[in-house]
Parts: sequence; structure tokens; C-alpha cells
Amino acid sequence: MTCIVGLVEGKTVYIGADSLAVTGCVEQQLRSPKVFCCKGRDCLIGYSGTVRMANLLEHKFVPPGHPAEMGVEQYLTTFFVDGLRATLKEAGTAAKTNEQEVSTGSLLVGYRGGLYKIGYDYGLMEAAAGFDAIGSGEEIALGAIHATMGMKLQPLKRLRLALEAAADLCRGVRGPFVIESLLKEGDNEHQQPPA
Repeated sequence: MTCIVGLVEGKTVYIGADSLAVTGCVEQQLRSPKVFCCKGRDCLIGYSGTVRMANLLEHKFVPPGHPAEMGVEQYLTTFFVDGLRATLKEAGTAAKTNEQEVSTGSLLVGYRGGLYKIGYDYGLMEAAAGFDAIGSGEEIALGAIHATMGMKLQPLKRLRLALEAAADLCRGVRGPFVIESLLKEGDNEHQQPPA
């Protein structure tokens, strides 16, 4: 139960997240954000899935180096995902279902000016529209972010509207909302949505 939504504008990738955790009938606000800059590399990760997976992503996973001659999609599909799989398997959070390995969540990854979705099966995709979402509020957020195209709104406002729509219409999504951004050149900047 969550909503992570991201978009690319110019050379900057923005990813926003809600702060709700749901376990059975219990809903709690998380202190740790569901979107963060990854250790040791210039990438931004927003997660939907288990809290254990998030703990590992934020505190243990260090993406492997990116070979200079390798394209971004090839790097993410191979080196990055292989490192992710190894971290999750070692910690016991990856599982096998019908002989297929799956993770306990999905990710939005901002890397080198692009926004990528990594699914439960570790498949990688990049939406041509320049925005994407994951989590239980995914469909609502996608509709809201699409509706703001061409409105000349700032990226933070567009993400906030998408997260608010998901929170209003999906009981598994709730603020406060956290929005992070990453410049293509690797200069990190933390931005909170306007009040």
C-alpha cells in the first residue's frame, strides 16, 4: 500500500512518495521516507513493497560501478539489477515462485536523467511519456500526472497533485509527501513540496 510517482523535466528526475505503511488492519506513518538517494551512486530510488526491502536498499545496497562504454539501460538491466538481486537474496528477501525469482517490491529509479521502473520480476522499463508510478495508488497517480501535462505547472506541484489524488481516492496512500530530485550531472538536491 503506497504511491510512488516520478517524472523527468529537463535534466532533473523527481520522485515523490507517500508515508503510509499498512500491516493487516494497522496503518502507521513512516518516519523513514520511501524515496532516497542511493549510497555511493548518483541514483534516486522510490520503493513499493516490504519495509525490509527498503531497509536493505537504503542501508546495504551499493550499486556496482557503471562501465564507461555501457549504455544506461544495459547497465541498469545487468550490473544494477544483478547487484540488487544479490543483496536481496543474501538477506533472504527474494523468493522463488514457480521456479521464477521475484523480489518483495517494485522500484522507481532515477538515474542519469531517466526514470526507470523495476518490477517484481526485476524487469526494467522506461515510459516514453517521462513519468511513471508504482504502488496501490499507481493508476490514480498516473491519471493525475497525465492530466497536468501542458499546464505549465512546476514538477513539485505536479507530483504533489498526483500524490494528493492518490491519497484522496486510495485508502492505502497518505501524506506527508516527500519529494526528492536528482540532476543528470549527479548534483543531488533535496526538495520538499510546497505547503
